[in-house]
Amino acid sequence: MYEKFRDWLVSEPLPARGKKPPARRRFRTDGSADAVLGTMTEFLGFGVQHGWVSVDFALMLSHPK
Repeated sequence: MYEKFRDWLVSEPLPARGKKPPARRRFRTDGSADAVLGTMTEFLGFGVQHGWVSVDFALMLSHPK
């Protein structure tokens, strides 16, 4: 599941910044996708510590480096 989400982050075009359609579509870089996943993993750990997220769910979505 982790890899599919990462692939989606990189392959899905970013929304336009203004009202005019962009000349070309923009995409996240590999580094940006990794940053999103790192933030998500940290937030899941925070949720586990506070009892908001089950450990099993967090382990299913996290991926060790």
